[in-house]
Amino acid sequence: MLTECFTVTERIHALRQEPVGAYVDGWADDLLTRGYARYYVHQLAALSEHLGAYLRAHQLAVDDLDEEIGQRFLQEMHAGQRRYRLLPLMLRHLLHYLREREVIAPAPPTPHVASPWDEVLTRYDHYLAEIHGLQPPTRLAYCRHAKQFLLWYQHHHGSGNLAELSAREVLAYVTVARNEQAPRGHAKLIATVLRSVLRFLWWEQVIPHALDAVVPTLRCWRLATVPKHLPWEQVRALIAGIDPSTPIGKRDRAIVLLLAVLGLRNSDVRLLELTHIAWREGELRLPRTKAGRARRLPLPQEVGEALASYLTEGRPAVQSPYVFVSHTPPFTAPLVASSLSSIIRRHLRRLQIEAPQWGTHLLRHSLATRLVNTRVSIKEVADLLGHASIDTTAIYTKVDRERLAAIALPFPGGVR
Repeated sequence: MLTECFTVTERIHALRQEPVGAYVDGWADDLLTRGYARYYVHQLAALSEHLGAYLRAHQLAVDDLDEEIGQRFLQEMHAGQRRYRLLPLMLRHLLHYLREREVIAPAPPTPHVASPWDEVLTRYDHYLAEIHGLQPPTRLAYCRHAKQFLLWYQHHHGSGNLAELSAREVLAYVTVARNEQAPRGHAKLIATVLRSVLRFLWWEQVIPHALDAVVPTLRCWRLATVPKHLPWEQVRALIAGIDPSTPIGKRDRAIVLLLAVLGLRNSDVRLLELTHIAWREGELRLPRTKAGRARRLPLPQEVGEALASYLTEGRPAVQSPYVFVSHTPPFTAPLVASSLSSIIRRHLRRLQIEAPQWGTHLLRHSLATRLVNTRVSIKEVADLLGHASIDTTAIYTKVDRERLAAIALPFPGGVR
C-alpha cells in the first residue's frame, strides 16, 4: 500500500533480507487500525522517504540513525521550508518503531542529574506518607517546594551542610518567597511546607534546633473570598452545548456531567476505572479519594446514560482500566490533569460563556453554590463533595444571598 514511500524501511529490510512489502504494509495497516489518521500515515511515509534520501546524501548507514542525526535531518527539512509541526513527533515515532524491531541501536538512557538533596527528599516523602498520611499529589507538591528551599539554601549558603541552618536564613527565605509569589495563598503554602520540612529535619536530627516556630504566620483568611462559580443556567447551557454525536463529544459530555452533577474532583474523574461503576446498584464506588477514604455516590440517570453511551459507542477499543482515555493515538495514554481543564476551557470558549476562571473546580464550585442556594444543608453538601471536615464546606454559606440578606441589619438612618 505505502511500500514505495518507505525508503528507509526498504533499505533496512534489504540489509536484513526481510520481505519489504508485507512488513511495511503491516505497519501502515496497524497504524490505521489503531485509529491514526490516514493523513498522518501518509505524512509518516513521506517523512521516511525524505529521511532515506538524507541518509544516502550523507553516506550514512541505517544503523547510524539516532536522535542526533534525526535533529540534523529536521534542521535541513526546516531550512527547505518544510515546517510541519508534526515532524518531530513523526520522527520520534519512526525511531521508536525501528528500535522495537531492533533495527537501530537502543536509545541512550537519559542521564539522571543527581542532586545532593535526593536522599533527604526521598526520606521526607516517606515521612509525609507514613507519619502524616498525605496523598501522592500533596506529597509531590510538598517535595517540590522543599527542594526549592534546599536549593536556595545551598546557593546562598555556599554549602549543603544543613547543620549550619539558622533562623536568619529561614526568615530570609520566607521574605523572598512572599515577595516573589504574588498570590498570598501560595506564599502561605510555602510557609506551611517550610514548617513541615524543618520539623522533619529536626525529627531526623539533621538540624540541631527546632526552627519550625521561626516561620511566621502569613495571614490568608480562609473565608475571605467567595468561591468562583457559574450560574446554574450557564452550567446547563455548557452541558447542552456539547455535541454527543462524535466519540470525543460523548467523552467530553460524560466528563462534564461527572464534574457538574456529582462534583467530582479532577483526579476522581481521570482515575475512574471501569470496575468503579456499579451499574445494577446505580452507584459510583471510588476506592480512594483525596481525603484518603472510599466513597459511594449515586449515579443519576443522566450521568449513567452519558457514561454508557461513551463506553459502548465512543470509547476506543483499548485495553485500559480507566473509563476515559486519550482519543489521540496511542489511545492507551491516560489523561492528565490539564486535559480535563482544557476540555472545560475549550467548550466554554466555543459557547462564548464568560467564566470567572478556567478549570474543573469551576463546576464543582458551581454545584456546591447551587445546592446551598436551594437550601440543602451544609452537612449534605459536605458529604456529596467528599470533604473530610464540614469547615471546608463553610465557605459556600457566603454565596447564599437570600439567607444572608434576611439576617442583614438595616443601615442606620436608612439608604439615601
